[in-house]
Amino acid sequence: MTQEISLEKATLWYFDIIERIQTLQNNPRRCPLASENDLFPDEVRQLLFQQYRILFTIQDGEVHILRVWHGRRDYARPDVEK
Repeated sequence: MTQEISLEKATLWYFDIIERIQTLQNNPRRCPLASENDLFPDEVRQLLFQQYRILFTIQDGEVHILRVWHGRRDYARPDVEK
């Protein structure tokens, strides 16, 4: 029974976040720059959803989702080759 409830909640969460991401079709620049924007060569913006941060860029008029990041996580960092 618990597994069924979890699956239902996860499914609802998925459709809710997709709906929130789709709002970026209209004026994605309304979203503020992300805290880690200065660490990346491209402009990184964030859209908040519940306790998550949706990090994205805008390139050639298209929105590219970089990551869905839980708000308690440390900031995203660019990959560094060693």
